Amino acid sequence: MNGSPLVSVIIPTHNRREQLRVAVQTVLAQQFRDFEVIVCDDGSTDSTEAMIRSISDSRIRWLGGPRSGGPAVPRNRGIQAARGQWYAFLDSDDQWHPQKLSTQVAVAQRDELRMCCTNAQILRNGKLSIDRYFPPSDDRFLTFRDLLRVNKVICSSMLVHRAVLRQVGGFPEGREFLAIEDYALWLACSMVDRIRYLSEPLTIYRDEPKQSLRANAVHREAVRKRCVLREVLRRTCRIRRYRTLYQMQLLAACFFVNRS
Repeated sequence: MNGSPLVSVIIPTHNRREQLRVAVQTVLAQQFRDFEVIVCDDGSTDSTEAMIRSISDSRIRWLGGPRSGGPAVPRNRGIQAARGQWYAFLDSDDQWHPQKLSTQVAVAQRDELRMCCTNAQILRNGKLSIDRYFPPSDDRFLTFRDLLRVNKVICSSMLVHRAVLRQVGGFPEGREFLAIEDYALWLACSMVDRIRYLSEPLTIYRDEPKQSLRANAVHREAVRKRCVLREVLRRTCRIRRYRTLYQMQLLAACFFVNRS
């Protein structure tokens, strides 16, 4: 590849060879072509690496690493290695529709935005549902208050400019954030810029409760939210010109959570 790509697609994985193969194929089938694919391995013990290296496409990069037990560490390694101006995240068991990147990049460039996410179709037991993950709505932007109520940012749908992550940091890697590390990051991101939400389901989200880290998380919801909000407060208070506003919003948010 000559020069830097516009978009870096970051895919964390662990022992998901066949699902990963399908995920990568949906990236290579994108109408938008100016991207690199960084497969960030989390200590796989199957033949995942051999499968990826067998794909003849110079845009694909393999980034090996030891087992961490969650997606935050490999995603952050991908962020560090990424060369694109934009980062797109895709879990190795999810998929994209062909127009996903082209639609998001066009919207972001047209409206001068730095973040854009989409709705998704649900893939369950090998069958693609006609239902959307989130019901149709008139939402065009997601605010901090919106995300506090419900996380409508599906990680595999997010396109974010690198400048945003340089400002707020990457995914929190602590074990207490397992399955909610993306929620903490999107809340922090929503404090520094608006998130464009596309109700069109351009992502395919695999919903297999028995395999889901999110479904198997054992923390009570209020405890999980307080954990996330503490992390957001820590990050955003580093940005001096917004410090007072952030503290006021987060104190109000913690009050809300403590009463829920």
